[in-house]
Amino acid sequence: MKNALIITLLFAALIFAGCVYLNDVKPLTPIGSQFENQTSNNTAQNPGQGQPSPETQNGSSMQDTPAPEPETGSSMGQSGSEAQLSLTSSAFSNNGAIPNKYSCNGGDVIPPLQFTGVPQNTQSLALIMDDPDAVPVVGFVYVHWVVFDIPAMATEIPEGMQIGILGSAGSGEKRYEGPCPPPGETHTYSFRLYALDNAPQLQEGATKQEVETAMQNHILAQAELKGTYGQ
Repeated sequence: MKNALIITLLFAALIFAGCVYLNDVKPLTPIGSQFENQTSNNTAQNPGQGQPSPETQNGSSMQDTPAPEPETGSSMGQSGSEAQLSLTSSAFSNNGAIPNKYSCNGGDVIPPLQFTGVPQNTQSLALIMDDPDAVPVVGFVYVHWVVFDIPAMATEIPEGMQIGILGSAGSGEKRYEGPCPPPGETHTYSFRLYALDNAPQLQEGATKQEVETAMQNHILAQAELKGTYGQ
């Protein structure tokens, strides 16, 4: 009996101790509920935190967005277009009087000529000088000067200097023949410069017609200078 009483007392003590422990322990809260409560508390303390920013609502941030490139334009030089081929002379102006020095009365000195605006893909230059006003006198345009295969990088023909390959003038000679109209007449002489995309395969002494035929479909640009001479 004594042993049974002891066991009963121990069992009762265990039951009493268990009840006391259960009263002191707080009920467990589910993990998901704890996270929601914590998020709500943080939002209340920091308004706006946790909200997607305008930069990230579209799936990218401003740091990832490249800056727009500056607009560019295109041009072909300061004027907006390629320069035109130009032929001038320091000895006379366009449609001006050709000095006697460069005529048949002054020794047939080659006049100084300058040219600008030669196209970049020019392979050679050609020059022809003739007298359309000679038609009523001799029945055809008289040729005074034919030059071809002038280097494309040339920018002038200095006074009295020969550049390129000479063709035949109206007399059949391979030289420059200065203005020489009949007495009492004033003629207008045409100097024409041609920029070519090739170098004509012609021999020295080629005629104006031969040069013009070789230039067909190869002229990139051309310029004209006129001068007058009378005696």
